[in-house]
Amino acid sequence: MKKPCAWKFGGYWLVAVFLAVLPAFGLPAKDADVLLTVKKQGQVLGTYSLAALAAAGSVAMKVEDDAGASSEYIGVPIADLVEPLGIALGKSVSGKRLAEYIVMEAADGYRVLFSLAEIDPLFRDRPIFICYRKNGQPLPAAEGPLRVIVADEKRHARWVRQVTAIDVGSVEDALPVR
Repeated sequence: MKKPCAWKFGGYWLVAVFLAVLPAFGLPAKDADVLLTVKKQGQVLGTYSLAALAAAGSVAMKVEDDAGASSEYIGVPIADLVEPLGIALGKSVSGKRLAEYIVMEAADGYRVLFSLAEIDPLFRDRPIFICYRKNGQPLPAAEGPLRVIVADEKRHARWVRQVTAIDVGSVEDALPVR
């Protein structure tokens, strides 16, 4: 009788581990797992599954909602999601790049605009987050699975619920040439 080969078992284990961590490297998730699509002028730069979001550097924060109730959210700074996909931040955001923006898109068509500088850590002390957990649980269906949290804003009109996409653009490309 032939003895089982440890290498084959190890090889399968290695493939399983690779497939499990694949989303953490910013590679496209399977369509069924995609929660967030990042686009630049309509072209897809990358996608994120829940596992990829969790692996992207999650942070916990306590914030008050519109009713004044305190909740703890877990999420990822938007900068940490767009920068690995080729959207340069930091000192390169100057001059014409200050006319770049991101639009957060929700499942119901609601859209909110942020300047690129607003998500850049060199411009703001407090990041803007894409959150996926609230008070230790996945976001309720009315809010999630993803939600934008802007912790230091007085009004929560830009706290987009049911976020599905981030679209990066430039005013320079959208306006007629002068």
